[in-house]
Amino acid sequence: DGSMASSFLKACFSCGEDPSQVPEEEPAQNSVKYLTWHRTMSSRSSSSRNPLGANSKDDIDDHTNNLFDNFYMISGSHASTLDRLFAWEKKLYDEVKASGVIRKEYDMKCKFLQNLESKGEKTSTIDKTRAVVKDLHSRIRVAILRIDSISKRIEELRDKELQPQLEELIEGYDDSSCFTKALFHAIMC
Repeated sequence: DGSMASSFLKACFSCGEDPSQVPEEEPAQNSVKYLTWHRTMSSRSSSSRNPLGANSKDDIDDHTNNLFDNFYMISGSHASTLDRLFAWEKKLYDEVKASGVIRKEYDMKCKFLQNLESKGEKTSTIDKTRAVVKDLHSRIRVAILRIDSISKRIEELRDKELQPQLEELIEGYDDSSCFTKALFHAIMC
């Protein structure tokens, strides 16, 4: 199944290579491709651009930056979405890590409680340990709810923001002749 998006991405990845040497598409489950997104001058704030006087090369850069600034995404800022997605995924990682620590402590206390009960220790000691186990169990349940909530937020960001932005980006590249003409016009004027 050769969708327009996968054909476009294949063409982008093979840019500058001998067409006879470009490998055929691999099944999605057997290969994972990693992309690194670099911010361009047009995506940086005006305060981060070079404030020094412009020479002729800078004039060309300014024309292209103005051109890129006019091509914005209707569905929102891709960089902003990726930043928020990263922040939520970091929070999810931290929650899972913290719940793992609680889970280990819970397992140890459960074993300790079983040992106390099998040895026939004092009822007060068993009751205190049982209370600690119940508290840890409650903390695990709360952690699971937090993890579930964060996971749903990540899925929502992915489905409602990131996917439409990627679709819009790919559709925008489909009409590359218009973009190329506008870029040529901006450089020549």
